[in-house]
Amino acid sequence: MKKKITVVVPCYNVENYIEKCIKSLLSQKLSKNLFSILLINDGSIDSTLSILKKYEEDYPDLIRVIDKENEGLGVTRNRGLDELDTDYVAFIDADDWVDKNYLELLYDVITKKSLDIVSSGCRRPDETGKIVWNTKLKNTMGSFVTCASMWGKLYSVQFLNKYNIRNRIDAHGEDIVFNFECLNYSPKIEV
Repeated sequence: MKKKITVVVPCYNVENYIEKCIKSLLSQKLSKNLFSILLINDGSIDSTLSILKKYEEDYPDLIRVIDKENEGLGVTRNRGLDELDTDYVAFIDADDWVDKNYLELLYDVITKKSLDIVSSGCRRPDETGKIVWNTKLKNTMGSFVTCASMWGKLYSVQFLNKYNIRNRIDAHGEDIVFNFECLNYSPKIEV
């Protein structure tokens, strides 16, 4: 069975965070037959690569690791886009983690409604786990723009490839630029 989603996780010197991120992806309710995890080491000089390799060895059908020289976040995300063989892509920052139903909810919405992009909100906990900030999004373009990062979204790979949408590595705030470029082509979006 072909995987439907690739989760791209760019990694640079994240030895203190990456395991929590990976474990949250491994805990997804969505069937492991439907998604894969692409961990891209961007030339880390700490123990990030060895941590990634351990997970790749433990989950060879689910996790793939790419090791490359340090070129920055935009180039690393573009490498992930170039490696896709799935219908959808999600980007997760290595110091973030997701709820257990994250991929299941996004996949359900994007497939049932034939969307190009589905966007979610986020929460920020303090050191004790108490939520100190929570996005209050509505299904509006304003909410999509408010949360304009590349994480928190599921993108149709066909849509991104049709318009050759990639990170502009010369842009400040490349997440925002990426999503505004998506908007240029009137995608079908739900928040």
